[in-house]
Amino acid sequence: MHDQLFGSQKTLTDFSDWTAQAQKVGLKMPEFESCLSSGRYASEIRKDLAQGQGAGITGTPGFFLSVTDPASTKVRSVRFISGAQPYAAFKAQIDALLTEQEAPDGKNR
Repeated sequence: MHDQLFGSQKTLTDFSDWTAQAQKVGLKMPEFESCLSSGRYASEIRKDLAQGQGAGITGTPGFFLSVTDPASTKVRSVRFISGAQPYAAFKAQIDALLTEQEAPDGKNR
């Protein structure tokens, strides 16, 4: 269903024809329409959306590069990569992050 929806989407907000798409992939229509109209997942979706917006995400895909604090179990996001990027863009960001994390004595922090 995911592939069907995104493959036929005309704009970023065009989800008008979910029922037709569900029929194309053979979903059980009474269950699908009940789920869709119930709104039972709406609060979770709104929560996820707010969390992403709070983190500065304005679209998908979005990727965070993070580092761990060696003295604890905390993870800290230090870089954000927006959009579908080629391998070289990820490699450059990861290499730069690793260089930044390198201690003056040549050992990683």
